[in-house]
Amino acid sequence: MQETNINFNITSGKGFTLIELIIAMLIIAILTSGGLYVYSGLISSSKVTATIKNITILETAANSYADINGGSYKTIEPSEMQADNLIPSSWNISGNWTYPINTDGLIKKYFIGQNIWGTSGNYVIGIYAPSITNLQALTICKALENSISAIGFNGNSYNLPQYRCSIVVPDNNELLSSSSQSEIFFGFN
Repeated sequence: MQETNINFNITSGKGFTLIELIIAMLIIAILTSGGLYVYSGLISSSKVTATIKNITILETAANSYADINGGSYKTIEPSEMQADNLIPSSWNISGNWTYPINTDGLIKKYFIGQNIWGTSGNYVIGIYAPSITNLQALTICKALENSISAIGFNGNSYNLPQYRCSIVVPDNNELLSSSSQSEIFFGFN
């Protein structure tokens, strides 16, 4: 068997300097943080999309419930809507609040019922979201803007079309105001 001698020659210049290693690590850190930023944006977007989908489920359920009850929204009851298979049976119901499974922390519960905070319409769908930002709420509101007649935000009600979502809900990444208890309501006709 042939024996091989390996010699390390530090002075040969065949290696990385400390500066080159630091620069490489900085580049990796920048790329990683950029990737995390994009990933968090995608997660946030998917949570907003899921919220819009759940509100659409409740909107469809409310309209079907009214059709079953002679066109009246006055007795809207989530438990009865669930009994009529209009709300998924996997959602938990407590009074006028419903708790869909797999909310992933954005929306804790949804409200469906009559007038709240003076929000007008045949019925109101609301969200309770302690970790939602104003920008996420604005995105949800804008997606619903053609279907809603009013917005309940920060304890006040705003009628559409006089007020638009972009006038009522701030366009920033701050959490919903604590005075609103992280709730926003949408009135539907």
